[in-house]
Amino acid sequence: MASSDWEVLVNSNISHSLVDTLGLVGMDQNYCWNVRTTTSPGKFAVRNITVGEHKNGDLVTNLKVRCLVRKTHNDAMPFIFLRGGNAGNTAAYKLALRGDNKLALYRENLDGTFSTTAIAISTDTFAINTTHHFEFLTYSQPNHDTFIEAYVGDMNQDPYQQEQWTPVFKTMIFYSDTPILAGWCGFGHYSATVNANSYFDLYEVYEEQV
Repeated sequence: MASSDWEVLVNSNISHSLVDTLGLVGMDQNYCWNVRTTTSPGKFAVRNITVGEHKNGDLVTNLKVRCLVRKTHNDAMPFIFLRGGNAGNTAAYKLALRGDNKLALYRENLDGTFSTTAIAISTDTFAINTTHHFEFLTYSQPNHDTFIEAYVGDMNQDPYQQEQWTPVFKTMIFYSDTPILAGWCGFGHYSATVNANSYFDLYEVYEEQV
């Protein structure tokens, strides 16, 4: 996850760097992203590869994004996103571990402050100072109506066994609500509290043309 693989889209009042994962239980690699709010409020987002490009006209792309996520403060709001553009003021679907430690889905600009109404919210909460493996999945139908699903991976299982994924929530967006078809993907952080940290690692993207 070299920093050169990413393009910063939003960076306001944020310190970001790659840090040693020593002491961050559950992080996958030798180094991970650390994002910290330096002045309130702090906003940050980076993008990676393009996703969901149409091929042969009629095909649609199902998307799956996975990322290890950890935060050190209740007010830190790390998120992963799909269908953002190449600027901070572009709307995207954002899967955020928000201030009440619930996982929630939003549609807003990448530099937004999560003041909009969430589309879906988890029942369960996810502890701070703990690494969680989240999956953000979309499945588009031929008419472009799109299912959006969130899952959490089993971080405590035998490493020689296939990881098990538990549904967090499922929802649906309709064609008139701007479906997830093409754009960018990445991760980000928002906080109104100074020294609130988020960590990201093992960012993976899967695409399926159907």
